[in-house]
Amino acid sequence: MSVWEDSSEVGCLLPMQPMCSGREAIESLWRPMLDPDMGVDIMINHLQWIESGDIAIHVIEERITLRGD
Repeated sequence: MSVWEDSSEVGCLLPMQPMCSGREAIESLWRPMLDPDMGVDIMINHLQWIESGDIAIHVIEERITLRGD
């Protein structure tokens, strides 16, 4: 969670999910996926970083694999 700002204005949009806003909601979304028992491996490709004033948008691609897949 260290990559997420502690703000209600931060957002996360995952495929097939509604937009998630606020650090607490984002942590609740990611906690089950990052449970060590899930065996999730996430590789990130940073595609673009757009910055204007005090706003930054990071466009990334995540490749997620599960243990045994």
